[in-house]
Order: sequence, then C-alpha cells, then structure tokens
Amino acid sequence: MAIYIINILLIVLYSFVVKDRKKYVILVSLQLFLILACRSITLGVDLPNYYDGFYYIKNLNFRDMLSSLHFFEMADLVYPFGYESGYVFINWIVSHLGFRFHGFLVLCAFINIFSFGYFIYKYSDIPWLSFVILCTFGIYTYFFGIIRQSLALSIFLWSLHFAVRNKKIKSLLLFLLAFLFHRAILIMMPVYFFVNRKKMTRKMFIIALLLSFPFMLLSGPIYSNIIYPFMSFFGKGYTGHGMQLNNLIILLYIIAFGVAIFANFQRNDKNKMNQIALYSLILAIYVEIFGMYNDNFARVMQMYNSFLLISIPYVIKQYSQQKIVVIVELFIISLLTSYFIYSAEDSGIVPYQIEKNDFIIEHFK
Repeated sequence: MAIYIINILLIVLYSFVVKDRKKYVILVSLQLFLILACRSITLGVDLPNYYDGFYYIKNLNFRDMLSSLHFFEMADLVYPFGYESGYVFINWIVSHLGFRFHGFLVLCAFINIFSFGYFIYKYSDIPWLSFVILCTFGIYTYFFGIIRQSLALSIFLWSLHFAVRNKKIKSLLLFLLAFLFHRAILIMMPVYFFVNRKKMTRKMFIIALLLSFPFMLLSGPIYSNIIYPFMSFFGKGYTGHGMQLNNLIILLYIIAFGVAIFANFQRNDKNKMNQIALYSLILAIYVEIFGMYNDNFARVMQMYNSFLLISIPYVIKQYSQQKIVVIVELFIISLLTSYFIYSAEDSGIVPYQIEKNDFIIEHFK
C-alpha cells in the first residue's frame, strides 16, 4: 500500500516544483508507467487468465489465429479465453515478436498511461488533481488487471479527442478499434451525443440529477427486462442480485451535488470536453444505478469515471479565492485517498510486488 500513497504524495509535490505543464505531465506519466510496468505478472485481477491466454494464442499459427477472428462475436478460442479479436491479434503479434507476458503488460501500460496522460495534458484545468483522481478513484487500479477494457477505454479517449475536433472518420475508426478490444465500450456511445450538445445549464444539471431518484425506483424492472438480456446477448450474463447501495453511487452523488452547487455554468468555455464531462457525470449516475444490481458494472463504470478527471478540476478552477480552493482540494484529496485505501484491499494490487525479470532484454526468448 505504501507505494501507492507515496505515488499520490509525489504527484502533489511535483506540482509545486515543476511549473511547466508539459514537463509535469511527462514526469507523472513516467512515474505511473514505471509502477504499472514493473509490477509482478501476478499483481492484478484476471491476470492468471490473461497469462494462460497469452501463451495459448502464441502457440497458434498465423492461419489458425486469423481464422478465429470475428468482428461482432468473440474470437473462436477454447474456454476460458473469451477474447475479442483485436486483443487476440495484438497478443499474437507481441508474442511472436519474442516478448513474454510481462513484456506484453509493459506495452499495455504504455498505451494506458500515454492515452490518459495526453487526455489530462490536453483537457484538464488542474493536471495534478486529475492525476490524483486517476490514482484514487479506481481507474489506475483498473489498468493492473482489467486489460481488455482498459485498452478499449484508452483507445476510446483518442476517438473522443478526434470527435471534438470534428474529425469524424478518425473518431469512428478508433471507436471500432476500441470495440475490437472489448465490446463493453458500446456503453460509451451516448457520450458522442454530447460532443455538439448545447451548453449544460445549472437547471438542466439539477433536473437530470433529481430525476435519477425516481429512475432508481424503476431500475429493477429495467435491469431485469433490458440490461440483463443485453448482457446475456453479448456473453456477459452474470448473475445479478437485489439492489444494494454501494460506496461508488454515494460518492458520485456527493460529487454531482457539489458540482450543482458550486459550478459556474455561465462560464464562457471553449473546451468542449468540459461540457462532455458534465453530461457524462450525470450519465455515470444512471449507469451506476444498475451497478447496484450487478457488481460487474463496477468495471464498466470506470469508463465513465474517467470524465471525473476533467469535471472536478473544471469546477474547482472557477474559484478565485485561494483559501477556499486549498480547503476544497485538501478535502477532495482526503476523501479520494480514503476511498482508495478502503477499496484497494480487495482490488488485487496490494501488496505491491515487482516482477523480478523486469529488464526488457529478458522478455526475449
């Protein structure tokens, strides 16, 4: 646990020392990459399955690998390797370049950190706070073991980056690529409708927030008759349970009500991502309502939680009274760090372990 706490403290400390935005983002991104890339191949949920799957795919010849691929359906692999075709293809390429499984994890770490680092560099009003949120809200933890979804999310961020620049073809192609790594990325499709939506007003935000409460009362039948069959159709028919209040939905409501009270919705802002983040915060609450019926939604929710990297700094940046800002920032750091410590014990990343064969040369046969 100590390495994660020190990581958070250093992220804050760097912000006082490194004033150049680009240099700061590179420094923190490098630190996050090294922690992620040097971890043991046993550190992270789902890694045992990915380890076995990596070497199973490696042993396929090119023809067998290619014939197993599909666009909408999972690749034709033996159980329990239910992977999408994009993941299978990159797995096969990397393994046949001579890398071992840890080398593959290093590549995944680079894609994740580079994508999120650039996302923060380009769109965050307070980069250091975005990095703290990344490391404490479960998104960084997500990178350790939820490999396919984290890769799909990282690619999706680039798709959205081009969407806000009205480069529709590039955006579409990247979204399709993300889909080939994990089909759960489909849940992010509503975000594209926010790209050119009119500016969010306080009234719109509060109404949408309040409507989530009657929606919660109706969520049971919606989950049973729509969401569960949809998950089953895509091969994700996990057994659910009765509604159970969880820490994430409480935290999202705290953040949303804070935004409703303190955000300056009249701010003249040309950054489209800030508006997308506000819309996505509301949508995240509606999605997480279904997460109270099915714990597997926690993985999907990290996709929407990524927009907290933008929305929370956006709100705080609006205040000019430095004393209030410092108090709010300290409160957020304390709240999120406490949330991380509470949730990390069951995340599969504690205690941190370094992969002994962590030199690049040793990843070659």
